[in-house]
Amino acid sequence: MPHYKFQVTDGTRTVSDISGLHLRDDEAALREANNIASDLRDAPDEDWRDWIVEVTDDTGRAVATVSV
Repeated sequence: MPHYKFQVTDGTRTVSDISGLHLRDDEAALREANNIASDLRDAPDEDWRDWIVEVTDDTGRAVATVSV
């Protein structure tokens, strides 16, 4: 199963997922990125509007970018 890493960035600040996730494929990684973005949008105490979720696979290939 492929391994994916997720990071959230606003271009200046970055929050990285150190462990990542093993997921079935790129489509599953995109769904997870959308879930992360949705959770951040719903966070009551933070403004994540200018942030994006970036997904890379275990080779470092960019898989997806999702706007928060």
